[in-house]
Amino acid sequence: MTTNLPCSRRRRFGFTLVELLVVIGIIAVLIGILLPALSKARDQANTVKCAATMKQFYNAWQMYATNYKGHVLPTRLQDWDPQTGGGAEFGFFEGTFLGSVLKHNSGAGLGGGNRGLDTALIIKEVLTCPSASHDSDPDADQAAAAALKSVYFGDYIYNSYMGTYKRGTGPGTPPIPTHINPKITEVPGNVILLMESRKPNVIRDSTGAFIANPNWEDGNAKYYFEKNNEIWTTDVSAGQAASALKPLRIGTPHRKSKLMNVLSADGHISLVDPYKDFFTDPKDQGTVKQYLWNGKDDQHTGWRRGVPGI
Repeated sequence: MTTNLPCSRRRRFGFTLVELLVVIGIIAVLIGILLPALSKARDQANTVKCAATMKQFYNAWQMYATNYKGHVLPTRLQDWDPQTGGGAEFGFFEGTFLGSVLKHNSGAGLGGGNRGLDTALIIKEVLTCPSASHDSDPDADQAAAAALKSVYFGDYIYNSYMGTYKRGTGPGTPPIPTHINPKITEVPGNVILLMESRKPNVIRDSTGAFIANPNWEDGNAKYYFEKNNEIWTTDVSAGQAASALKPLRIGTPHRKSKLMNVLSADGHISLVDPYKDFFTDPKDQGTVKQYLWNGKDDQHTGWRRGVPGI
């Protein structure tokens, strides 16, 4: 004999719509709580990776000085070709300089061989910040090829006072040093060597090809820094708050674009707020700590030991 149980005692299977909505709501709340924590953890991990990249550069910087009688890695060289009368600019990130330490110098001298490939390998190895956006960037191999090899420099800019040699006035004229290449013992430990830079310095044109960005604020992206108006869009002005300045070449990709890594000559890597840590008084631009990067003249008399912390 079959007995039909009352409906209230029948076994239920699955969830009601209300129960499903409650579960979905709880999951959404948990995701909302966890995502910021995960984002912060990812950013912290990228900050550490960036510091490790800077440390690699510092090791190469030290090795260069060892190989070149104590002189630090020059920033750039503009040189004439005595045969053609033409000239080219070579940056610290190319085979001529960093490549001599990292063994990416197949160019065999200024401008020879695979200059673009050397540049790409160096950028990938010691000049790529994991926190910076690379969504619209070309691959380093593409950017280092042809005309882009002198405008795609990775995610960092270097101190021009480490040595800059500009082109002479005619074919065969030796380069003129605008900043004498110092010895490593002449650079105070708190002088900034490397800072993170803003992007993009290259863009796609109407055909989809990568070109130098003609609309960058100063007309041309640079891989070095020297003066206040090369770090900010305008020169500093006493009496105005640092918060009024707009960054030009420096970048702040860490922690919601507020902080940036900087590498000092003593090997110390700091995560700093440039609107606060570059000034003795952030409310007065006239208190900018120029000694952190600016040698002021060829003999670097502006460099001095400053307030600890950077």
